[in-house]
Amino acid sequence: MKYLYALYPLTAVLHYLVSTGMGNTYYGLGDIYLMVMGVGLVWVIQRFWARNPDKAGVLYMALSVVRMLLGLGVVVLPLALRKPEGYRTDALVFVGLFVAQIVVETVVLARLLRSR
Repeated sequence: MKYLYALYPLTAVLHYLVSTGMGNTYYGLGDIYLMVMGVGLVWVIQRFWARNPDKAGVLYMALSVVRMLLGLGVVVLPLALRKPEGYRTDALVFVGLFVAQIVVETVVLARLLRSR
């Protein structure tokens, strides 16, 4: 689980470097969302794991779907409604980073679930 807590600051720095390197507008709101929701999700899964390790994977998947829908509503939808210059690229960079983060989280949690 410690690896997952280290993942969120790393993805925030990666998002900043990719956004500014591509010449896009940097939206820190997306990074704040990813870090807060990610750490919260890992904390909930860690607490649930102590009680019922068999259903921790199912809970993670359900909460990840909720987190994805909230991410679209919190970050991507306001970008689409405001339509600042280059908003499509900014939204695509956020979604790509979000998907990459979920893939890494899933791989780490799947390995942890198999090992226990």
